[in-house]
Amino acid sequence: MSDGVVVKTLHGGTVHRHTVRTLAELCALLRAEHGGRRPALSYVDDDGDRVAVTGEADFAEAVRFARAQGAHAVRLD
Repeated sequence: MSDGVVVKTLHGGTVHRHTVRTLAELCALLRAEHGGRRPALSYVDDDGDRVAVTGEADFAEAVRFARAQGAHAVRLD
């Protein structure tokens, strides 16, 4: 993901859009915006399961899943 990926997150009823390269970069941005500890992030896969994003491998899988679905952005809750 060297070129960056668009990630949309939902916080307090508002969607936030970021372009990042890594989960660590996204978490740093979210902590700066909202304060506090590392955010709990997840997405819904094609089976309807809520999948936790807890590391870079999970983030890469979320990106692959979104791209396979034809999405222009990764949506994380």
